[in-house]
Amino acid sequence: MFGIHLWKQNSSLILRSTRNFLQPFAAGNNSILDSFGGITTWRSKMKSNRSAAKRFRIRGNGKLVRNQQGAQHNTGYRSRNRNNRVRQSTGIKNKKLERKMKRLILG
Repeated sequence: MFGIHLWKQNSSLILRSTRNFLQPFAAGNNSILDSFGGITTWRSKMKSNRSAAKRFRIRGNGKLVRNQQGAQHNTGYRSRNRNNRVRQSTGIKNKKLERKMKRLILG
């Protein structure tokens, strides 16, 4: 009959469909599924570092943006210009560190 058969082989999960209805999902390099002659297997997916993903954003030109420190508390004694300047986001100056952070975010 039609359907999917699951079994384990060499510590990896194997999916096989009798009618190959999983084939459209298996196309392309960015998909989770790989297809080998009617047998479809799951690829492991890289995970992004969630703490880095919450702290940094990627601009349209590919550079990283971060928020500056010092805007959370104890701002009453500072001048308004100083507080406004701290609330603005800024880039990462070190190219090596920026590459490392981008690798953490993109997974």
